[in-house]
Parts: sequence; C-alpha cells; structure tokens
Amino acid sequence: MKEFLVNKYKILLLIFYFGMCGFLNAQSLFLQENFDFTAGTDLNGQNNWIVGSASTNRISVSATGLVYSGYPFSGTGNAATFIPTTDRLQKTFVGTLSGTYYYSALINLTSAGSGDYFIGFYTNSAFRGRTYIKADGTGFQFGLTKTTTGTVIYTSGVPYSFGTTYLIVVKYEFQTASGTDDKVSLFVNPDLNAIDPGTPIIGPLADAGNDVSANVIAIQGRANSGNFSLDGIRVASDWISLKSETINNHFIEVPKFISSHMVLQRETPLKFHGGGTAGDTVKVVFTRQGNVYKDSVKVDVNGRWSLEIPAQSVCSEPCTLSFGILNNAASLQIFDDILIGDVWFAAGQSNMEKKVSHLLEASQYIAEASNYPMIRSFRASYFSNNFEQERVNGSSVSWFVCNSTEVGEKVSAVAYVFARMLNAELNIPVGIMQSYRGGTELETWMSHGKIISDPELCKVAGRITGMDSTDVAAYPSIHYNGQINPLKGFPIKGFVYYQGESNIKRAKEYRLMMKKLIEDWRSQWGMGNLPFYYVQMPNMGVSVSREYEEGNWQDLREQQQFLLTDDNVPNIGMAVTIDTNEDPNNPDDAIRMHPHNKKPVGERLAQVVLKKTYNKDIIGESPVLSQYWFSRDTAYLVFRNQGAGLKIKTGDTSLNGFVIAGNDKIFKSGNATIINDSTISIQSNLVIQPVAVRYAWSKNPLCNLYNSIDFPASPFRTDIWPSGYTYSTLVSTCASDNNANLISIRVNGVQLSGFNPDIQNYNFKSDELQQVVAITSSPFATITVEQATEQNGRKAIVSVTAEDRTLKLYEIVFNNLTNHPVVKDNDVHVSVQNKDLIIFSRNENSVSFGIYNSMGQCIMWQKLQPNSNTKYTFTNPGLYFAHLNTTKAESSFKFLIK
Repeated sequence: MKEFLVNKYKILLLIFYFGMCGFLNAQSLFLQENFDFTAGTDLNGQNNWIVGSASTNRISVSATGLVYSGYPFSGTGNAATFIPTTDRLQKTFVGTLSGTYYYSALINLTSAGSGDYFIGFYTNSAFRGRTYIKADGTGFQFGLTKTTTGTVIYTSGVPYSFGTTYLIVVKYEFQTASGTDDKVSLFVNPDLNAIDPGTPIIGPLADAGNDVSANVIAIQGRANSGNFSLDGIRVASDWISLKSETINNHFIEVPKFISSHMVLQRETPLKFHGGGTAGDTVKVVFTRQGNVYKDSVKVDVNGRWSLEIPAQSVCSEPCTLSFGILNNAASLQIFDDILIGDVWFAAGQSNMEKKVSHLLEASQYIAEASNYPMIRSFRASYFSNNFEQERVNGSSVSWFVCNSTEVGEKVSAVAYVFARMLNAELNIPVGIMQSYRGGTELETWMSHGKIISDPELCKVAGRITGMDSTDVAAYPSIHYNGQINPLKGFPIKGFVYYQGESNIKRAKEYRLMMKKLIEDWRSQWGMGNLPFYYVQMPNMGVSVSREYEEGNWQDLREQQQFLLTDDNVPNIGMAVTIDTNEDPNNPDDAIRMHPHNKKPVGERLAQVVLKKTYNKDIIGESPVLSQYWFSRDTAYLVFRNQGAGLKIKTGDTSLNGFVIAGNDKIFKSGNATIINDSTISIQSNLVIQPVAVRYAWSKNPLCNLYNSIDFPASPFRTDIWPSGYTYSTLVSTCASDNNANLISIRVNGVQLSGFNPDIQNYNFKSDELQQVVAITSSPFATITVEQATEQNGRKAIVSVTAEDRTLKLYEIVFNNLTNHPVVKDNDVHVSVQNKDLIIFSRNENSVSFGIYNSMGQCIMWQKLQPNSNTKYTFTNPGLYFAHLNTTKAESSFKFLIK
C-alpha cells in the first residue's frame, strides 16, 4: 500500500510538472549575457563561463558593449572580443530540451577569414545550430550548419559590412516524432516588432540524424573566423521571450552523477550540490522506507548551492531523491531506485578501462549480471581539459543497474569483478564510479594545485613549460580537470587504481608520484585517509630472459612495492598480477598490453579490500618477503601472507624464478626449496657466498611461488644495487633536488624498529652482523651502504646523496646480545632468561608467534591468547629466529640461547 501511495504521489507530481512546463516555457528566457565585467579581464570563470576547449588565446572583455536599436539591454555592460584561435568558452542553461529553442547575439566584425564558426548550441562533444562567418570581397557572409558534421550553407549576394553591428537569431526545432529530423534556421536583423522572426535567411536545414538535445551555448574564435565582438547573448524557448526584457530564468541544475539507480555512500553525510538562479531556494527530499529526510538552501550569488542529508545505513530497498525550487513545482526533478551501500571509485588507464566484454569469461559474467541487481555504476567519459571543470562531459553515462544488457560495454572488467565479489561477500549495494583513459601518465590525473604547491613535485611542475598542452597522454592535470575535479566530494568508500604502463620511462619516480596522487585525491574528497588499493604491473613480454633481466618494468613494480613500506601513506594495499597475462609474448601490442585474464585482477583487489577495509579474517594478499639472512652458501627467505603455507604453482614440480649473486653482482640461477610454511632456502653451485637474491626480476618472469589461496608472490630483490636500466634525464626548470632522507631502513629485510628519517644513529641488538638496505625518499637521490664488519666496529653506514650533492649519513651499530628484553611495546614484551623465552601479551586480540632454528625450520608456532603470559623452554643452545604478528605490527628478531 505504501509503495502504491508513493508511486501515486510521484505520478501526480509529474503530471503537475509537465503541465506547468508548458505554461512556464510559453515565455521562458534561459540565458542572458551582457558581459557586464571589468574591461580587459579574462571571460573564463566569470558568471559561470567555463573553458570547453583551451587554445592559444583567451577571450577577453572589451571596453564597450554593442548597441542595436530595440534589442533588450542594448548597450548594457561590455562585449566579448575574439581573435583567431581563442578558447572555446561555454555556459550551461536548463530547459526541457524539446519543442523550439532560439539563441541570439549581437556581432560586430573588424575582419573575417576563410570561414569558420563562432557560436552554437553544444552537447555531447557535438554542436547544434552552429553559425559561421567568412570573408567575401570587402565584407563577409554568414553561414549555418545543423550539426557538427553537416554541410555549411552560407548567405550570398551583397556581403555584410565590417564595423556594423548585426543581430543574428538561430531557431532550433526539436522534432520528437520517430524518423523526423530536427530543423535549424538563421535570421539576420529580424524585425523585433513582428510576432515572429519572419523568413530565415538560411534554412530550415534538416540534415538526417544527430538529433540530440543541446543545453550549452558555446562561443569561440576559430583559426579562420576572423576578429569580432559578441554581446547580448540570449537563449529562450520562444520568440517573445527572446526579444523581451523580462528575465524569467528559474532553474535548478543537478550534477549528472546524481540520477536514478545510483548508490549513495552509507554512514557518511549525503552531500549534494548544483546550480540554479541566485536567490532561489532549493529543496532536497530523501525518502527511504517511509522515512523522509529533507533540507533546503538558497542559491548563492554565483549560482551555486550545496547541502547535506544525514548519514544513512545500508538500504537495499529502493529510495527516492527529489530536487526542486521552493514554490516552483515545474522545477521538480525526481530520482528513484536509489540504494545505500559502498561506492568505490575506479580509475587508471587502459587495463582498468577494458570492459566486461573483454574478459576471458565475458559470456558468463554478462549472462549472470542480472543476478546482481545491487551493483550499479556511473561512468565519466573522456574530458581532457587544461582548466578545472565543474561538470563532467555531457556524454558521461548516468547511474545504471549493471545488468546483462548494460554491463558488457559500459563497465570496467576489473571494477565489475571487484564489485561483484564485494557484493557477494558483504550482501550490500556496491556502486562503481568509473573514470579512466588509456595511454595516460599518472601526472595527468593529479591536480594542478597539488603539482605547483608541493615542493617535492617541482620536477613535474618544471617540465610543464616545455610540454604540449594538447597531449592528452602526458600533459599534467589534463584528465584530472575534466574527469576527477567534477566528481570530487561525492562521498565514496575508497579508490581502486590500475595505472603505470605509461610511466615506465620514469619508473624510479613512480613511488613518489603515487604517494602524491593519493595525498591529492584524499585531500580533494575531504574524507580523511580514504582506502586506496592499486594493481602491481602484470607480466609483460617480449622478454630477453624469462628468469632474470634488468628493466624499467621491473623497477616500476619495485616502486609500487616500496609504496607499501612508506609509513606516511596509510590505508593502502596492492594486488599482485605477475601471472595474469595469458599471452605475454604476443607480438601484437594491443593483445600483449591488454590481457583478457582480468578476473583474478578484480578478485585479488577485492580480497585485499575484504581483509584490510572490511576486516575479514582471511588471507587477503600475496606472499611478500618479510625477513632474510645469509649463512655460508645459503640464503634463507621468510614470507608473510603465506596462509596455510607456501607452495609451488599447481602442476609444477620445482620452484623457479630465484637468482642469487655474490659480491661480483652477477646473478646465477638459484636452487630454491620450501623448508617450512613460510621459509625458503636458496643455493647455487656457482655462488659460494651469496649476498643478494632476486625473484621474478624480469618483464615476463618465469616464477611459480604461491601461498595457500593461490596468490603469487610479489617480485622482490634483497639488494639496492643501481638499476641496470638507463633512464633519460628530462629537462626541468627546477633547482637540483636536496632531499637526502630515507623512508626505510631494513635489517635482513625487517623494517628497523623506531626508524625516523630525522634520526641518523641506531643500535641493533644482535650477535650476528646483518645486512642493511634502505629506500630513499627522493627518486633523484643515490644510495650506498657500507655493511657492518668486525673491523669497522660493527657499524653499517648508509650514505644518501641528494641530486644537489647534499650528503646524509645513517649509522646502524650492531651490539652483542644480552638477556634484556628483545621486544617491547605497548602490546607485547618479550625477553630471554637463561634457556627460556618469556612472552607477556597485553593485546586485546590473539597474537601469532613463531620460532625458527638457524636453518629456517619452524620449531614452534602458536596463537597467544589475549592478555596472557607464555614461556617457551629451549633444550638446545644456539641462534634462533622469532616472528611476532600483533594487530598493530609485524616484527622479527634473532636471539641467542647459551
């Protein structure tokens, strides 16, 4: 009964709405512009004029306006001046976009070119009713097209004169009948006292096809259109309103990503914003399961409004949202079938962009899609722009249900697999906001404000001067402006990101760039440290050596891994995809670069999100090296995220992908053996005393180490030797970088406890001298390590040299073990007393604790109960290794039993 009443209410509102529309549109002026701004200023940004396409010159405001007898507000304000190749500026108006529309303008030319357009309706990257000018002897002629692709029809006969102000009027008639084409006509100097504009000088034109709505007026000085001024631009639904001085432009604008079928983010205030007529009151009503939440706000002097509705819990039943102007029923916009759940923002380049139809399992996923009606999506279409935009491209796809009809060609394969797994596991609505573009560099997705204000991004800012601003693949901020900025602030749960292929030419900078992108987006959304999960680059041929090779692809993967070690970038995670390319050596770039095997990519992203954001008690990530040491001719590697235990890929009989090197830095194949659930030993007859191990260090590596849930181990290396790949030095106006800090010091692979980049001296308790490596904060710094020896006083020295030659030294001193505590923090206290290891746990949750002998064999592993005391007695003296995992952190250490 309730649903019937709600639907009946909506039907009555809509009947009233459409009835009132006919009345209001009988005399409706939708836009009036007299350029009443300061002479000499840039028109962009004034009175909601925004750049639609950047060019080499700005549109400026003149010192005087144009005068035309009888035309409304003639001589009011100033005018806009155009020279060849000015920006295209555009302004949105709101109407029914049916029936008839007019636009008019005053124009005065000082010169004309060989012919081009200067004004027209605009939408979806295409023009409607576009007016042209071209030189003709001592004067010029006007021209008209119905559509962007239509033939230009010019006037003929005596040319129009330079230096004279003309009134142009364009009439566009929307034809709603099936198979009937829209019509467009041009009038020059029509009689303003007549009941209609009279006989058109061109038209009606009725080219076939391309009959779509247009709700933007666009102006531009094209290369061949000449020099001219425009004034008195007006848009109306009828001739009377066009020539009337009464402005009755009451409207409300709602962003395109607010629509029926959308998912709103749960448990955070619902934020809405839009445009309207200054002074009007906008009323927003949200209805869920009989409960009504509403608020209202006045439109400010800039024509903008924003408000919040209280946070909502999950709702899988359809909700309703309406926007309207107070006391103006005709303005009402009603959106229904809205759900409350989690919204994830999916971004990146082509491998995120590839649709569900691209999947190996496309037919299955498409056929099953209608079984998941709680998965919804919005897609922002391409909108490269040199200036920040308030609105997404008009061709963007409003929210839709990802059913079998829609999902194949409208949704990212990775994002959909991800969303489907979350929906299945959590049983809540999942929304996907899609914004991506193939072949794009990371810098194109970062805001200009971040680039020019963050001192660590000086190199990026310094390169802009020498770049082509029309290069949509590489010019900084060009995709942020049109595809991120309009969406910022819309409440979301977090980000999933798949990008990097286009940054391999500067792979060493990638960790820093990713860090800054994450900071930027989190700041733009203003929702704290929103979760950010990303995809590590997959296997990709054609490879010189499948076992080991130097290369920028490997360096970029390492930078993605390094990001996880940066304590200043919390709440992140990475999906390893080193095994997902089903055809990595295909000579066809399009196939090799865009694997169809994207199901595991989406599932692995979902798995890490389920563990780290939704706190599921699962193994959510791939095996990652957490500890290692070298003993005589053997290297021992300990991994975390092993689950029930490390294993060789199903079907293989031996581990591969491991290479080992001595001080000569020449890597040889290693014989790797799994010796317990988390530990691997590696030897080589060709390396007597190893000092470094690498795994999967190739663009398309032959590797097969997995954990118990069939997630592949992430590529790694234990050394920090300079990359064997040579990178080009890019020209920059910046001074040399002076950052000589570290983000991490690792002792045998374990992060040094208490590390702080501003602290340069550390003591480490150990009877054995251990290997030290470090990671630099700046990609432009170089690093060397003098390992500790008995001869140098058991001191390891890390030298960091900044690009400007600034030097910083970090010192780690290895002190002999004593029987004082080896681990101490707020949760766990561990100490050695004679032959006993004493563990005091004050953690509210269970703590995992493992002990291994010097060969890496596990001799004890158990979960310590919350708030417990445990003692373990050793029967044999020797050196032991322990691994402790609390809810706060993971730590590993060695201790001696005498």
